[in-house]
Amino acid sequence: MNHIRDTAANIKVDRAAIRLLKAEEILSLYAHWLEREIVFRETTGLEVLPLKTYYRNLFSPHGKIRPIGWEGYGQRLTPIIEELKTSTRAPRVLDAGCGYGTESLLFSLFPAKVWGVDLVPERIALARSRADFFQALSNKPLELTFVNAHLFRFLETSPPFDIIWALEAISHIYPPEKFLRLCWRKINKDGKLIISDPNSLNPLALLRSMKIRGSVIHRPHQKFLDPDTWQPADVGQEKIFNIFRIKKLLEAAGFRIQAVEMSGFMGSSLLPQAFFDKEKFVRSLERYQKLVRRIPLLRSLGSIYTLIATKRND
Repeated sequence: MNHIRDTAANIKVDRAAIRLLKAEEILSLYAHWLEREIVFRETTGLEVLPLKTYYRNLFSPHGKIRPIGWEGYGQRLTPIIEELKTSTRAPRVLDAGCGYGTESLLFSLFPAKVWGVDLVPERIALARSRADFFQALSNKPLELTFVNAHLFRFLETSPPFDIIWALEAISHIYPPEKFLRLCWRKINKDGKLIISDPNSLNPLALLRSMKIRGSVIHRPHQKFLDPDTWQPADVGQEKIFNIFRIKKLLEAAGFRIQAVEMSGFMGSSLLPQAFFDKEKFVRSLERYQKLVRRIPLLRSLGSIYTLIATKRND
């Protein structure tokens, strides 16, 4: 992959040609661009600590890629990358709950029109501050808009989308049933809803969610204000679903399940991070994960699901 690293360091992105690369090559390029962005922000005095905290499983404290972390992240991103690669036109993409905009920025490097929406103004401010760096990588203007808004209100007035992406978002959107109904209304006839989130059938994922919210029972919190009304907004607090429950919620909202990928079988949260910088160890875990994913009973216990749904128009 050295030629990919050299490319990442030396040329601009041809937005029409990036789809010709394999998904793993695109992800490798993006990993090295993120490395470069962190260095750029550190040397120019731009805010970087929230990004380094967010990337703690993807990069070491010294800014080097953690192969095991990036492997897991790549498995979650591959379904939408394949959708973007095969699109016959520039799709309209909504990154629902975009946070600091990491996926929005990647999607915008394809020929895609991207909206990143988040309730928290500080996250949107940081996401917007990142756009110039990625614009400098592109041979054409990025069609990218970051919006500080409540997702429900945004979707109620937005134009339709070809893809709606929700990474680590459905567990924070409350109530999720309303979000799914709005998605059904705002996805084009042949559009896709792609959700990637922790699976509550996995004991580690379930315990982690309860630890974060500090309770076995889920209750929405109101820590953030709705930017339009300035009233406290209900936000889900690590309300994760198992793969069977999220399927039922999608079907009830009018969706058909097209594909499901399960990942997160490697127990990376249980072992010291230093282990995951050793290539032989990482390769052994990857072989183990591939084996487990072939066993139906164990497959449903993966800590992460990534699900593609289409509209059921009958």
